[in-house]
Amino acid sequence: MNGTQGSKSQLNVILLAFEFDSQYFQSLHHELSRHGHMPLLANSEQEATDCMDVHEIEAIISDDSDVALRLLTDIDRNAFDETERPFFCVITNGDLESDMDEVIDMYLPPLPPNFIERHVRSSINYRRRISRLKKSEQEINLLKNAIVRNVSHELKTPLLQVKAAVGLIAEDSRDDKLSYMAVTAT
Repeated sequence: MNGTQGSKSQLNVILLAFEFDSQYFQSLHHELSRHGHMPLLANSEQEATDCMDVHEIEAIISDDSDVALRLLTDIDRNAFDETERPFFCVITNGDLESDMDEVIDMYLPPLPPNFIERHVRSSINYRRRISRLKKSEQEINLLKNAIVRNVSHELKTPLLQVKAAVGLIAEDSRDDKLSYMAVTAT
């Protein structure tokens, strides 16, 4: 996938327009193209799945039709994890069922296409940043655990020797106070 530097990288976006105003999705297509993105307009489930087979899709902007929502649910169900599946944005004039909240990343009313482009792009950039931070956190945790294991091993041997020496002092000591302190130390 091609990209430019900074936050204005190219996005591969599928526009699902099954029942919504097709003129709106055409203007959104134009706006995305104008910003250097690769929008793919799909008017059927087959066109959408064909696009996903050929391109690495980062976002799907769809209408709130039952067909589109079912397709988004299927894509979400088949994704291995959150970072593998595209960002889902639904353009809607009304409220959707609450069970879709787990699937849809963003609901927006039919706002001007430049706003939609900006909002989806920034949301995807945040998602990328979060993914990188999660990977960094995992790497840091692996490193931390390796250091703790190493330090634990390096400290354990001398501490066991000190403990054994203090134990010997406690056994051989004739001074009750010294013997008590040695036993307490071990």
